[in-house]
Amino acid sequence: DPSKAEAELTLGRALYKNESYVDARLVFEKLAFNDTDSERAQAAWFLAARSAAFVAIPSSKEEALTLFDKAISAKGPLTSAAMMEKASLMITLNRLAEATAFLRKWYDSLSPTDPLRIPAGLLYGEAIYAQGSKNVSSLTQALAIYDELLKHPATTPAFVNRIQYLRGMTLEQLPDEKNPNAKREDYALAAYHSVLSNSASPPPEWHYLELSGFRALEILERSKRWYAAIDIAKKIASFNGPRAAEAANRAKQIQLKNNIWED
Repeated sequence: DPSKAEAELTLGRALYKNESYVDARLVFEKLAFNDTDSERAQAAWFLAARSAAFVAIPSSKEEALTLFDKAISAKGPLTSAAMMEKASLMITLNRLAEATAFLRKWYDSLSPTDPLRIPAGLLYGEAIYAQGSKNVSSLTQALAIYDELLKHPATTPAFVNRIQYLRGMTLEQLPDEKNPNAKREDYALAAYHSVLSNSASPPPEWHYLELSGFRALEILERSKRWYAAIDIAKKIASFNGPRAAEAANRAKQIQLKNNIWED
């Protein structure tokens, strides 16, 4: 029946949405093997990989990587999505060297103006950054990628917030060039502060804006720069976001603890 493949795809999706991932994977794999429609077959491989990745058994997650490879080799509209999800899974599985090599090859193959360079670059930076505790040069490489992404013509204000937050996190761990015994906290602070100072109200996104604000607040409190810390806390609160009350309370606590009162 010509509608058999569509029915199988619908059944697999229903099982997937019902979190019956083992059964969903079986349906999708069978469909992928037998379907003559290349785009539908790729979708089946892709969803089979996703289903395998959600199963708690470690071996299933490893098998998901092979299934993502099948979706990638099918060369259809889901190729880039499959590459991103495969890379993300490799990072989750702590296969960082493999993830880095995979993402480097993909990232370098993309045109400098290709919009895909942004999500691919963010994953690439994440894989390299995760190796920073063992290799400081990895942090320098991650920072260079984030600096490239800031210049990308397709970088939106929401992406800028995320990239500046990631830059700040990286800079916090890098040794200061002038004083190797210290970290580049002032540079990190500048990255975090740029998110707060360049965001409109309401901002393009909340998550990285507030993360940046609170990281800046921690640096200022750690260095006992109380007046600047109060200003940052109030700035976070002024956006009236999800953590506005927490920020306002932090400002009050700093004032009370240090006997700082406004006129």
